[in-house]
Parts: sequence; C-alpha cells; structure tokens
Amino acid sequence: MRLPVICSLALSLYACNSTTELKSEEAYAIIRKEMKYPRTITYTINRVDGDHADNARSTSLIRDGYLSVIPVGEVIPEGRYMIELTEKGKSYQVADPDLPEEKIAVRLAEADVVSPENVKVQTGQDGKVATATYKVSYTDVTPFAALSKNRDFSPEAKPEVIYLARQDDGSWIREVNPDARFLELEK
Repeated sequence: MRLPVICSLALSLYACNSTTELKSEEAYAIIRKEMKYPRTITYTINRVDGDHADNARSTSLIRDGYLSVIPVGEVIPEGRYMIELTEKGKSYQVADPDLPEEKIAVRLAEADVVSPENVKVQTGQDGKVATATYKVSYTDVTPFAALSKNRDFSPEAKPEVIYLARQDDGSWIREVNPDARFLELEK
C-alpha cells in the first residue's frame, strides 16, 4: 500500500518540477498530426452556382482551357452543368465520393509544415497554454489555385497560428476555440 502512494508522490513532485515549456519539435509534431500535414489542398466547385461561375470567369482558367463556363444569359443544355472541367482540367480533379453530383473537387496544391526549426512557440506563464506559429510550404501549385481567393500560395505567405492547451497528463492538444486563457499570449 505504501509503494503506490510513494510512487504517486514522487511522480507528482517530478511533474511539478519538470519544464512546462512546449518545445518547437513537440509543437511541430502536434501541428502535423492535428492539421493533417502533409496534405492536398482542394477546392470544391459547385457546378450549378452562379457565384462559382463568376469566380471562374474572373480567372484565366477558361481562357487557358481548364474550365468551360456557360455564358451569362445562355440556356444550359440538358445533361450539362453551368461549369464543367475540360479534358485538360480533369487531370486536376480529386475523387470525393461524399460530394453530390453537382459538385467536384479540384487539387490546388500540396502543403506541408516547413520544419521544426521554423516553429516559434510562446508558452503562457502558467505553462498550461501555448501558441505555435509556423509556415506552410506549398508545392505543385495548380492553375486552379486562382479559385481560392483567401489562401496565399506564395513563399512569402503569412504564418499560421495554432492554439494549444496542456492536459492534466502533461500532453498538449489543439484548442480549436481559444478562450481568455490565451489573451496573455497575444500581447
């Protein structure tokens, strides 16, 4: 009976004295797992949506032969969609069995976290919260990247931030909705 109590006491003393700072290598591993890197970045085209057609028209995808879009005011022929991939564009299509027939996914790029050395970690004073800032490297950027207006695929892309919280067992998990505990880290 004494041995478990002594071991428990020793373990808790060790935990109190151990470092509470999150290391960049540990944050890197969490980022890769939680954010599913490396990964393929895709974009879903709704082939019956006028806004998607307007977005496609604002790019060079039609002129360059990747998409065909029915002109405004024309009747869409039966059995066709307002937006369709051309033969040239079909090589970028990603199979997604969960999408309904009127939607298709296309590959934009391959993404990965740059390296553990480039992960900057800021741990809160109590050691229970942290932020990790990291850069994503995009490779094999396709012409369809032009459809994504809110993602910068350039090498100078803005760093990403992930919020992390320490669990009672000492492990770190991603905090999807950061709360007031993280305010001290935003100064």
